[in-house]
Amino acid sequence: MVDFIIAGHGRFAGGIKSGVEMIFGSVDALDTVEFLPEETKTELDAKMAEAIDRHADATGVIVFCDLLQGSPFQSAVAHAQGDSRIRVVYGTNPAMVIECLTMAMAGSECDVDELADRAVDTGRALVGVFRMPSESDEDQDEDW
Repeated sequence: MVDFIIAGHGRFAGGIKSGVEMIFGSVDALDTVEFLPEETKTELDAKMAEAIDRHADATGVIVFCDLLQGSPFQSAVAHAQGDSRIRVVYGTNPAMVIECLTMAMAGSECDVDELADRAVDTGRALVGVFRMPSESDEDQDEDW
């Protein structure tokens, strides 16, 4: 089974996990790594290693990071270079994690690469801007 780690600056990871758990309840396959302001990069690397070690039995691990090139991303990539099971996804939003957990918990036969790609597709598809329709749009769009 593929397991998941959310990593980010400050309380980003815990915030996403909290929202995900409102939907799924507690999920053993989901972990977090938070890089707090008072911590060093060395401490972050140790936390990342501990999180990855907790998922040693997983066939794959997706590390969802907040930012490309941020310290959590760099730490995850450093670990991925030595562990072929790890994929690092950046620009994470809750929908990406929810999509992957849904597939994994439903017994999907997706491997780590398919799930990572699905996460990116979901993230792209669910980012946008809501604009109030104009009156002329409302007349044409009965679905709204």
